[in-house]
Amino acid sequence: MLPYKFYGSDRAKPFKHLRTNNILSSIISSKTRLRLLKKLFSNPETRSYLRALAEEFQESTNSVRLELNRLEAANMLQSSREGNKKYFKANTEHPLYEEIHKMVLKELKEGNKYKVLKE
Repeated sequence: MLPYKFYGSDRAKPFKHLRTNNILSSIISSKTRLRLLKKLFSNPETRSYLRALAEEFQESTNSVRLELNRLEAANMLQSSREGNKKYFKANTEHPLYEEIHKMVLKELKEGNKYKVLKE
């Protein structure tokens, strides 16, 4: 069986999303996780708490909490409590921090180029 379907003379090609310039979005399937990485790894000083992130991303608190917990369990995020809020920020001591930081910056830079060209 062919890895694509024929629609008349035009073919729907598989993995179309992998041909975009968005490196991270092609390897990270969770949109919420991708947004968290972009938010927290673009600047090492950026920190935020669950409800603020959920409102910013227009996502449920449960989906954001799930991804925050996964990233924290992987030691990619650090957390601290202030009052009743738990703040999260990128763990700059993580062995992959620099690589993820560079990938996020590259994707944000390419995304801005695309927006300028598109307008």
